[in-house]
Amino acid sequence: MTDRPFTERTDAVIAAAEPLDIQQVVANARDHYRDRYDAIRQHHLHGESGANVVRALSDLADDILTGLFNAAQHGLASRFRSSGRIALCALGGYGRRELSPQSDLDVCLVYEGRFDKRVRALNELFVTCLWDIGFRS
Repeated sequence: MTDRPFTERTDAVIAAAEPLDIQQVVANARDHYRDRYDAIRQHHLHGESGANVVRALSDLADDILTGLFNAAQHGLASRFRSSGRIALCALGGYGRRELSPQSDLDVCLVYEGRFDKRVRALNELFVTCLWDIGFRS
């Protein structure tokens, strides 16, 4: 597995205008998440501080969620005209960069305008991708 962040690799595919296979993106995200999570766990077992571990887990979540969010938006762009700006916001411990192992991953979509078909589709695709990676609600 490459050391390049998942977000960087996903953004490169989007920028190259290559066809986006969302299932492949999810598989790549799952592999990247497991590899990095295991590495963070090993560092902790070998004496890494808890503060550094929760920051590393938060950074990993940022990387995975940003890549998936960008991929999901790109994947839906051909189905829906833009209906305003949409942002992904981290909440709770994750939002404070204090994501503990086995913690909930609290996020929300903040959007401009009405809750329309595009926002609903993005939310459904994004949540499904997170479940497929192994995040639980």
